[in-house]
Amino acid sequence: EMYPATKSWLSFLNQYAEAHNGWIDVGLGDWIAIDIAPTNLTSNIFYHYNIALMASIADIVIGAGSGDLYRHQADVLAKSITARFASSSGKYSSSGLQGAQAFALWHQIVPAPLFNASFAQLVAAVEAANNHVSVGLFGLRYMMDVLAAAGRTDLVLTMLNQKLSPVRRDQPSWVRYFLHTGHLHISGLKMSKSLKNFITIQDFLGSSPSTQATTFRWFCLLRHYDTPADYTKEAMHEAASIGNNIAQWISDMHTRIAHYDNTTASPDTSRRWQDAEHSFYKQFNDARAAIHACLQNNFDTPGAVHRLLGLISATNSYISSSSSNTTPSPELLQSVTDFALGLLSSFGIQPSSTKISSSPVDRPDLDAAQALVSFRARIRQVALSSSGASSQGDLRRSVLQLCDDLRDNVLPKYGVQLLDQANASTILRPVLTEANQERRKKNMDDPTTTDKDKSSPSYSRFDDKGIPTHDADGTPLSKNKMKKLAKKPQEKMMDTSSGREDKS
Repeated sequence: EMYPATKSWLSFLNQYAEAHNGWIDVGLGDWIAIDIAPTNLTSNIFYHYNIALMASIADIVIGAGSGDLYRHQADVLAKSITARFASSSGKYSSSGLQGAQAFALWHQIVPAPLFNASFAQLVAAVEAANNHVSVGLFGLRYMMDVLAAAGRTDLVLTMLNQKLSPVRRDQPSWVRYFLHTGHLHISGLKMSKSLKNFITIQDFLGSSPSTQATTFRWFCLLRHYDTPADYTKEAMHEAASIGNNIAQWISDMHTRIAHYDNTTASPDTSRRWQDAEHSFYKQFNDARAAIHACLQNNFDTPGAVHRLLGLISATNSYISSSSSNTTPSPELLQSVTDFALGLLSSFGIQPSSTKISSSPVDRPDLDAAQALVSFRARIRQVALSSSGASSQGDLRRSVLQLCDDLRDNVLPKYGVQLLDQANASTILRPVLTEANQERRKKNMDDPTTTDKDKSSPSYSRFDDKGIPTHDADGTPLSKNKMKKLAKKPQEKMMDTSSGREDKS
């Protein structure tokens, strides 16, 4: 039913050409090419393609031989294009650009006697560009098809595996492979301007670009690259949840490894592997092999992530199975953690919380906190070991309630989270509280706060209003510096002094 419309389109092209001496010299050309092929060449080759396509359509819709008239028109135009644009050496542009040669060869404009020379000009154009692609979106397909059909797949692979940009050849390439796998859908509908359901990158990233970008990476990893992707809030929540859980698990593993490493340093604890370690090590190796197989199988990232989650579950089961007189192997846990980090790094994901921060703003005084943890652990041990009379049971419950209150309600306020283990031991994990976040942000944003202000006494003398007048070495401050300090809270300035107000 579209045949009449197709004929009308070709009729329009013929009328335009007749009005311009038989040529169509206008058009979009080879899109976003680096070395642009002449538009009058590409437009007339596209004109030829429309006529040849119409011949095939007529044979199918009307019957065999119905397209002969169109075929004759296409042959005449092909000869005219060669006569107008081609040189005796086979160049279809003055400089023999990749795009010009690829267009003419792919669309079978080049006559048989000139084919080898024209193909040689294409190869020469590629080599002249240091084996970089310089064609546009149309010419890219044409060039790759022509080279591959002629047995030059080596040249195709060389171009596609270039590590430097074709524009700035001293810079890394922004993309090595072009692959179109379908449209992105938003809640079941194709994302498009006409439907007004598109999302700009700026809107998507919002105020947390790093977090959103990582979440979208997880969204992509949970879907095979060659299947349709449906973008929904639920799908993004799922991706964020998986990403956050894995990042938290890695952070927990660093804490556990440090704890177990200290525990196994005791002479009472053996580091020799038991059946549990050998069994878990086999699970670890099986998981590594399965993940590798997934990535070799057409880059099956959903399968790889699924098996990574299985490895995490197996690791947690191994840890929870340890008894009061055995400790999980920190070396084995470190191997598992390193493997997970390496896998995520290959996916372009760097978990934001993989190690305990060394910043005093981000963590409490761990020595004092650890002492408190040890004290609480001893109380829990006594309570858990008590039995017999109901009064002892009441004591046991009361002590455990106090321990739980300390764990759940008191310590988190100070940036401490406790993880109680099955063997009655406890792991300390520092966390970044909102208060500490605000303190860090304020220190970073305050232009008058220097490293010296934060870490050592900065001022030795103050005026009657408490404004510093001399630095720690006794050197008078400039008027500009004093004006800035006058705007800061007095308490803050006094904190950075030696502890007393020296007005002498």
